[in-house]
Amino acid sequence: MYKSLLLKDLKPAETQDFLQHAIGPRPICFASTIDKEGNVNLSPFSFFNLFSSNPPVVIFSPARRVRDNTTKHSLQNVLEIPEVVINIVTYDMVQQTSLSSCEYPKGVDEFTTSGFTKEPSQLVKPPRVKESKIQMECKVLEVKPLGDGGGAGNLVICEVLMMHINQEILLNLGPAKGKDFCTVIGPMLVTPDELEEYKVPCKENHTGNAYNLAMKCMVNGIQVSEGNLADMDWTFAEIIERCAYGVQLFAGDVIGSGTAGTGCFLELNGTGKLNNPDYKEQWLKEGDVVEMEIDGLGKLSNTIVKDESDFSILALKKNV
Repeated sequence: MYKSLLLKDLKPAETQDFLQHAIGPRPICFASTIDKEGNVNLSPFSFFNLFSSNPPVVIFSPARRVRDNTTKHSLQNVLEIPEVVINIVTYDMVQQTSLSSCEYPKGVDEFTTSGFTKEPSQLVKPPRVKESKIQMECKVLEVKPLGDGGGAGNLVICEVLMMHINQEILLNLGPAKGKDFCTVIGPMLVTPDELEEYKVPCKENHTGNAYNLAMKCMVNGIQVSEGNLADMDWTFAEIIERCAYGVQLFAGDVIGSGTAGTGCFLELNGTGKLNNPDYKEQWLKEGDVVEMEIDGLGKLSNTIVKDESDFSILALKKNV
């Protein structure tokens, strides 16, 4: 059973409600613009997407307000200064981004009202949002009005001149919470009170507990890696907070800190070859005995066993 709607018979607010609920979810364009007096505006738009990669073109649409047919400061700004920085919104930015969507008088800086940090752009006048993991500096090619009534869109057609991308995304990790394909745990566990004697201050501008726990890894009796838990930038309190973004954590969930700074052969081999072109790479192979030891926690020992499966994550990622 369907209900058929002839859109020309609907009120603009009704049309908008049906369409924006039907077409979703949509990415958010967090647009930073500037007027000829130098006043900066920062505002989110959900009418936004990528339309071409050659040339690189994205479009967002600051629609005329349905209730009174007025235009938004972002639109007014790009008509004066045809430049914009499009900042991509991630979950940890949602609350502050929502604050910036409030209607303020002309000249009010939403960077200040929402608590975001300005980062100077390299090619355009509007600043970037430092907290955004992807920022695109754009020149406005054209502003195309789609009507003159309330709810009418204005297509701001932008050519992307430069992108600024957070390093964890460039490492093919994404703005991720889980980055390891496997880990080790047990057979014994300790509680925080058992590590009290190892407690040290956390790093500056961080919150939570840090622990002076020396770590080392041996392969076939030869030490290949070492580190210290106190070298972590982020404490477990901060890691748990990050893990809780957008999900429900439950008692019994296991949250890991990731590898030590020299705890991965990929990193060790890469650094070794960078420093010495003749460096001989080392990878785990069948029969290798791997021992991991951490102060206060104990030692784990495992032997690498060949799996008869031909499953390969790398092959799947490369589509081979």
